[in-house]
Amino acid sequence: MSGETANAGGMKAQVMSALRWSAVAKFGGQLVNWGITLFVMRLLAPADYGLVAMLSILFMFLAMLGEMGFGSSITQAPTLETREIRQTIGAALLVNFAICGLLVAAAPAIAAFYNESRLIDMTRVAALGFIGAGMVTVYSGLLQREMRFKTSARIEIVFGIVGNVATLVFALLDFGPWALILGTLVANPIRVIMYFTSATQVYWPSFRFGDTRRLWTFGGNVLITRVVWYWSSQADVLIAGKFLGKEALGLYSVAVHLASLPMQRAAGIINGVAFAAFAKIQHDPRAVAHNTRLGVRLMAFVTFPVLWGIGAVAPELVAVAIGPAWHDSILPLTLVALTIPFRMIGSIISTTIMSMGRVDIAMVTNVIGACLIPPLFYVGAHYGIVGLSVAWLVVTPLMFMLNMFRALPILGLSMRAVFAEMWRPMISAAVMFLAVEGLRRVLGGIGDVPRFTVLVAAGAAIYCSCTWLLNRAATIEALVLIFPGRFAHLRAASQTAP
Repeated sequence: MSGETANAGGMKAQVMSALRWSAVAKFGGQLVNWGITLFVMRLLAPADYGLVAMLSILFMFLAMLGEMGFGSSITQAPTLETREIRQTIGAALLVNFAICGLLVAAAPAIAAFYNESRLIDMTRVAALGFIGAGMVTVYSGLLQREMRFKTSARIEIVFGIVGNVATLVFALLDFGPWALILGTLVANPIRVIMYFTSATQVYWPSFRFGDTRRLWTFGGNVLITRVVWYWSSQADVLIAGKFLGKEALGLYSVAVHLASLPMQRAAGIINGVAFAAFAKIQHDPRAVAHNTRLGVRLMAFVTFPVLWGIGAVAPELVAVAIGPAWHDSILPLTLVALTIPFRMIGSIISTTIMSMGRVDIAMVTNVIGACLIPPLFYVGAHYGIVGLSVAWLVVTPLMFMLNMFRALPILGLSMRAVFAEMWRPMISAAVMFLAVEGLRRVLGGIGDVPRFTVLVAAGAAIYCSCTWLLNRAATIEALVLIFPGRFAHLRAASQTAP
């Protein structure tokens, strides 16, 4: 066996072990969180979600700014000195405290922009969440660097459950939109403490920054890339909040949230593991190409059936999970769900490029996107939230192809190689989508719950049948990688079959 093949195989085993642990550790917690989230949606009105969504776009941006790319720098750096870690903690703390103060001062201006006076107090209270965020940035980066995904997963599970339970309690107490803010605020200190106490070594902040230049350089490039991507990808929310009002924004933001809910945590797991893993093999092009194809293959195998399945059962999902008040979010949910698999696969490519130190590739791609995407959303907004959702059907393929065109040559891959990993799950998921739509017409006017149950079961059976016929090798590979002890005999049988 060649050195490259052995390296690729060893990294494959290490990556899949990390993915397995992270996925299993988070699955139970996510079931609880999803259930609470859906119940909270029933308790709150679209306008409540719209009001908080107006703040969320700014707060998510400032959280990204406060991170300053420090976590990625720590994970990606080939070597790391103690003084660099201490100085990075000091810088992260200062930046986040400054953001907190800026938000407190700017609250009236933010409220005036949206013409919503309630946002003044909400902004100032929510700003407290930035206290301690610098510690999370650095210590989570250290855990990723050490490939300690078990610990990181446990912390995020606790943070998610505590935050969602607190949100539910506040919603039951009729706090309205405040429930969404206070729930996260209650959970933040627990997250900070858990990251701090889980560290292999405790580092105290230093406010002398002379030794962190290389981390600032890489982190700064990562930050610029993420900021440009963020504002282009969030242009729909900003435009909807300004021109369509809080109720329409609430309906739209919940549709997007539901469409991406199953994959939000998966993206964090996969991209976190991928960044740390590819950073370790960044100087081995063949191993990078091999594992990139593996990542695309597994992502396509999971995301197309899950997301296109959500789109297929959107009417029943909305009716059963969050109620008739959200009926107008059904079509946006369907349209947005169709685009997310391509966004997830594109994120794998972007993560790989950045882990190799080629942040410039992702940066230029996002700058081009920032010039193209907002005008498309602006046009879409003239047709309401459905128009915004249709804009995603244009934006996503455009950015996906641009990302592939720029990044794949660096990774030693071709467009044909990537699509070879994608087309079979796409075809299987498309057959499932059409079959579910046809079955809905056959079922007629039966109740929402039984219809939802039948459609989900039928869709799963159809996808599994199609993918076994069209994509048997990848199906066996996925089963063996996720459950190595239980399904190893399938790989042996497939390899000896004539």
